[in-house]
Amino acid sequence: MLPFFWIYFCYLTFSLTAEPTKLDQFIDQRMERRAGLPIRLPCLAEHDSDLNIHYVWTINGKKLDQIEAESGHFRVLEDNTLEVERPTQEDSGVYTCVASTKLDSTSKSVTVVIEDVPPPVKSARILECNQTDPLVTITFDHLEPEDRTKPVEEFWLRYSVDQGKWHVYPVPVKTFQHEVIGDDSLRQVNGRLSIMLKPFGMYAFQLIARNAIGDSAAYNIDGVCQTAQKAPSRNPSGVRVDSTHPHNLIVYWDAMARDEWNGEKFAYKISYRRKDENGPWKELVVVDPFADKFTIDLGRNGTRPGDPYEVQVQAMNGKGLSTSPEVVEGRTSFTRYKVSVEGIHWLGPPFNVSDFDQITVIGRLLITKPRRPELYWVIPVLLLLLLCAVTAFCVIYRRRKNPVAETERLHGQEPMLPKERHFEEFGKGEGTNRSLVGPGSKNAGLASTNPLQLIAESTPQQ
Repeated sequence: MLPFFWIYFCYLTFSLTAEPTKLDQFIDQRMERRAGLPIRLPCLAEHDSDLNIHYVWTINGKKLDQIEAESGHFRVLEDNTLEVERPTQEDSGVYTCVASTKLDSTSKSVTVVIEDVPPPVKSARILECNQTDPLVTITFDHLEPEDRTKPVEEFWLRYSVDQGKWHVYPVPVKTFQHEVIGDDSLRQVNGRLSIMLKPFGMYAFQLIARNAIGDSAAYNIDGVCQTAQKAPSRNPSGVRVDSTHPHNLIVYWDAMARDEWNGEKFAYKISYRRKDENGPWKELVVVDPFADKFTIDLGRNGTRPGDPYEVQVQAMNGKGLSTSPEVVEGRTSFTRYKVSVEGIHWLGPPFNVSDFDQITVIGRLLITKPRRPELYWVIPVLLLLLLCAVTAFCVIYRRRKNPVAETERLHGQEPMLPKERHFEEFGKGEGTNRSLVGPGSKNAGLASTNPLQLIAESTPQQ
C-alpha cells in the first residue's frame, strides 16, 4: 500500500502604506514667449518622505541629455526647475517633467512656443544681370515648419554700390504669392524679383526674411552685377547764387550722390552771363565730384555792384552732359565800407547841445554800400563805460535841416557841408579814404587845428 503524501502551502500577506507622488499641473497648457527672454518651468513633486524620488525632463518625448542640461542653454536647478536661458524658435515643443519613485510616478507637460525672427533664406542667386538696361533678376528659396506661430510674411532685398553702405529696395516680395505647403509639413517659398539699377555701379545683394517679430539674418547672394556707363540723368538741385563783392559770384548747389554719377570723370559745368546783355554764355568746369560751391571771378573791368547774372549748373561725365539745366539769377554784391575814427581829441570850449538839431552817439559807422558819406559836425567824446568796464570812442554828429551856402563854409562862418555838396571822392575805389572834420557850432568856426580823421576801408561783406 502506497503511503500518502501531503503538500502544504504557506501564504504570507503584508501591506505597505505610502503617500502617492503628486505634481501640480501647469496653469497654462500652452506658453508663448518671445525669443531671447529666459523661461523657467518648475517641477517639484509631493511624495512620501520614506521614498527617494527621481526627476526626468523630456522635450518632444526625448530625454534632456545631461550634457545639454549642463551646457548653459538648458539648466536644471536644485529644485528641479528647468531653465532655458536664451530660447530660440528651435526650442519650441512639448516640455514634460516626470517624477518617479520605486512605487509610482507622475508627470506634467506644457507646450512652449518661442516667437522668433525667421531663419535665414535657404538659398538665393542672381539669375540675370542686364548691364545696358540696367536690370537684375534674383531668385530665392525659403523653408520653415508649417506650424510656426509667426511665419515669414515678406522678403526684402538690400544692395550696395561699389562696396558702400547697404540700401533697402523699397518694394518687398509678399510670401502668400509664392508659398507652397509640402507633404512633409514644411512651408516652402519660391520667389523671384527684378529691379532696375543705375549705370556705372558694381552691385552686391543681400536677402532678408521678415515676420511679425523682426528680420532674419541677411543672406549674402553670390556674385555681383556690373552696370554700364551713361550720361547723367539729372542735374544738381538747390542751385543758388550769392556774392561778396562786385567782382565775384558764388554758386551753390547740392552735391549729387555717387550712384547718380553714371560714369567716370563726373564733374559740374557752370555757365554764366550778364542778364541785361543776353550775350554768349561763359563756361567753366568744376572737376571735384564732391564739390557743392564755386566762386566765379568776374574780373575788375566792367563789373558793377548789383549787376544781374544768369547761372546754370549742369552735371557731366565721360559719356556726355545731362539734360538742359534751369537758369538761376543772382546779383553781384555791394562793397561794404568800415569807417573807423582816428586822432580823437577834446577840442575847444564846452559846447551847447541845444545848438544841434540831432545828436547820435555811435562807436563805429558801417556804410553798407559804396555811396558818398554824409559827414556832419563830429564832436569827439571819450566815455568811460562803467557797466561794461571798457572805454569807447563815440562820435557825435548831427544832420542839418537847412543847408548853407558853400561860401559861408569856406569863410569859416559854417563848418557844415550842405546836403547838396558831398565829398564826391570819398568811398570810391579800393584801399583807404581819409576825411578831416573838426567840431563847431552854428555860431562859431572850427575850434581847433586838431581835426578828426575818418578812415574808410573797403571790406568784403560777410
